[in-house]
Amino acid sequence: MRIGPCLGWLLCGLSLAHPPAARAQEGESSPNTTPEEIRRELADRIRLDPSSEELNLAYGLQCLSMESYSHAALAFERILIMNPANDRARIELARACYLLGQMDESRAQFERVLAGSPPPAVRQRIEEYLEAIGRCQSKWRFTGRIESGAQYDGNVNYGPASQIIGIAPISIGTLWLDQLQLAPESEPKSAWGGYAAGTLLWSYQPRFGHPLSFSGYGRMEGNSLDDASEYNLSTVQACGGPRLQWGAQALDMPVHVEYLVRGGNSLATVAGLTPGYYRQVAPKLGMSLTANFDYRDYAESSERDGFFGAFGVQATLGVGARAQFMGGARVIRESPESGIWRNTGWEVFTGVLLTPLDRLSCYGNATFRKSEYDDRESMSPNDRRDEQGSFVVGAAWRFTESWGMNLTVQYTTSQSTFDLYEYDRLNTKWGISYDY
Repeated sequence: MRIGPCLGWLLCGLSLAHPPAARAQEGESSPNTTPEEIRRELADRIRLDPSSEELNLAYGLQCLSMESYSHAALAFERILIMNPANDRARIELARACYLLGQMDESRAQFERVLAGSPPPAVRQRIEEYLEAIGRCQSKWRFTGRIESGAQYDGNVNYGPASQIIGIAPISIGTLWLDQLQLAPESEPKSAWGGYAAGTLLWSYQPRFGHPLSFSGYGRMEGNSLDDASEYNLSTVQACGGPRLQWGAQALDMPVHVEYLVRGGNSLATVAGLTPGYYRQVAPKLGMSLTANFDYRDYAESSERDGFFGAFGVQATLGVGARAQFMGGARVIRESPESGIWRNTGWEVFTGVLLTPLDRLSCYGNATFRKSEYDDRESMSPNDRRDEQGSFVVGAAWRFTESWGMNLTVQYTTSQSTFDLYEYDRLNTKWGISYDY
């Protein structure tokens, strides 16, 4: 059986945690016992006493905590065969069916418990599940976010780190010149400002459980910088396409388009295809293969027009219930019209997402990229090779179900054989968001 595609509604919308497993046997296991050892011990006890509702419930809860939902469902079903009036087992069976994506069965079990007039707290929780099931069974689903806040950019113009730029030697009469003084207007420029953004996510599934679905998003973002309006940047993005899912695997084939405006003038249009293959190789380990095929059209720099291609692999590992780690690598080829912009490169990246509290998430990622360019610029002293590192840390606090505060800090450093492309940049954003 496969996990239903609406599992995120449960995790993000209801924020439920599994009850402690093996509660009936509390105090009997060593504190160093692993979850699998607890499960096997409970299974052995059930073989000796298969009619024990207490043991079967403990076993089912333990399987839930280990994300072995089908085994948990079987344990709760055994209890209900012996005692159909056991509402606790019926509720846990409904939860297991939800996590397996069996929405009709989950609804039926929850409604049967409701018919028995459960306590108000239990009724409220069941109604939350039924609402989530309704959303999952809807063909169309929409979610979104609006955010706004303040921004500080320590180098809006990507100004070189050095005021002295090494160049290929040129002769001026009897003198040879191999350095140039950076013009004041090209020095790094910092600016404060504000930003606003809106994002809409959508999905369409012809029939719940059908392997083919469609999803995408649209996003608009813009900023306004004090004393640096020529570097104001606005973007409009749209992405969408089909997903084919079978078992623990999925194939995405989205198309995307992006339009960028800088300083009130058109900067570039990007359009392309981003196919991806995903596979859940273990309960908390996922692998993906992704590719990018873009065409980039610059409004005022036709020599930079051309194709961008990349191919990458990524692994994502969940650790416990509140930590997720990821890492990967990809190879990159940019092929604009001019050889001084054509380059081949590779990058590696890693990241972490932590949720120390139910409403608090912290994240960070690091990327290192190396690029080698086909042609040398006329003033460059060497063949151009760039090395770029990017580091991001951030936190998000949800003080209600819809409202939250966000902080993101990004530091980028670029090293190059041509001093003109060496720079450091610190970009900080903090703001308020509303989810709907």
